[in-house]
Parts: sequence; structure tokens; C-alpha cells
Amino acid sequence: MLPNADSIAARLRLKQLRLLIPLDDHGSLHRAADEMALTQPGATKALREIEATLGVTLFTRSAQGIQPNELGRCVIRYARLIHMDVAHLREEMAGILQGTGGRLAIGAITGAVSGVLVDAPRMELAELASSRWIVYPSIMPSAASTSGSSRKRLPLPLHPVETASTITTVLLLQSDPTLVAMMPLDMATFLAGHGLAKRLAIAVRSRTEPYGVVTRKGVALPAPARLALEELTRQKTADR
Repeated sequence: MLPNADSIAARLRLKQLRLLIPLDDHGSLHRAADEMALTQPGATKALREIEATLGVTLFTRSAQGIQPNELGRCVIRYARLIHMDVAHLREEMAGILQGTGGRLAIGAITGAVSGVLVDAPRMELAELASSRWIVYPSIMPSAASTSGSSRKRLPLPLHPVETASTITTVLLLQSDPTLVAMMPLDMATFLAGHGLAKRLAIAVRSRTEPYGVVTRKGVALPAPARLALEELTRQKTADR
């Protein structure tokens, strides 16, 4: 039986939850301990304390490493959200202390983006010291490419517009010609070809990791998934 929420909140510590993120990233207690500046016994003890607090096992141990089970993936998802919220908390506090404002997150249905939301983030040109950026949320791998490149070439302003929605990005670019966004080359070429955006002559080296298809180990794919994977593999081979 799971403990109640008050019991979990009283016993669970932020540093314990933070440990779950490198455990998921590396699949190794040793590497997770190094990232957290812990000894391996210390990381093992912290993980056992988390599992004892929640009353469930979160990871499967094997000779190949440590992998989250279904409950582990659930807890890891919330650990990442809590870690991101703490980062946002610090960002908002820093904004208040510096007199530059705080952080605002807005959720909207697609129908409200064009007629309502996009017309409301608009600023007067006189208020802009430089171009404003539309960037990916910090939790996404693509954000590393934007932040790394901007530090070397164009400094990001204090308050970029964060969105993972391509539709919102396009609508924002259409509404304000001073906005700048980084996106995959294929998408930029498509938008420029249809007059929806203009490509800037700036060479940016991507720092994002290669991507692929993730499947569950030891589980046979159903026929539709197998056919889709075969088609994706065929297209990728044909593109080379």
C-alpha cells in the first residue's frame, strides 16, 4: 500500500529526487553518483531511502546496469518536473531581486494562439534593445543548441519566449518581424519557401545528440509498429 501524500512530502528530499535523473540518464549508479558528487554507497543508500519512502521498487538491477521499471519511470517524470520547477523558482526570484520581473507560463488551445495569445506577447520596438528569441523549453535537448550557439554569437535576452510548438513559433514570427528562432534546416527551408519566415545567413553548429527510435527491450513489436519502423529505416537509408 502506498503511503499518503503527507508522509511522502515529510520524508522525501529534493536531493534524493535529483538523483533519479542521472540514474535514468546513465543507467549506472557509479556514473550517477559521480554526477551528484556522491560516493557509490551514498547513492545506493539514497536510492534505497527513496524506495523505502514510497514503499515500492523503482529500478531493476542487473549486470548491465540499473533500469527503471514502470513505477520508476513515473517517479522520474515527476522528479524532472520538480527539478525544473526549482530552476524556475530561482529564475523568478532572481528576476524579482534584479527588478526585471518574473516568469510566466501560458497554456492555450490551438484556436486561441492566433487570435488571442500571439497578439498579447507583442512589444513596442522602442522597448527592444535587440531581437527577441523564441526558444525551446530548457528541458528539451534542442535547447542546448540554442543556448550554446547564442553564447558564442548573439547573447540571448533575459526573457526569451519558450515554446515547443511549431505552430506557435510560426505565428509569433509572422506577428513580429523582430523575433528570431532557431529550428531544423528542413523546417526553416519550408517556411522560407512559402514566405512564412526568412532564413538568416548565420552558420550555427548544432550540439544536439543524434536521435533514433526507442523500443522496449525483449518485447516483440506489434505488426503496425514493425512496419512503421521498417519504413523509417528504409527512408533513412535512401536519404544517405
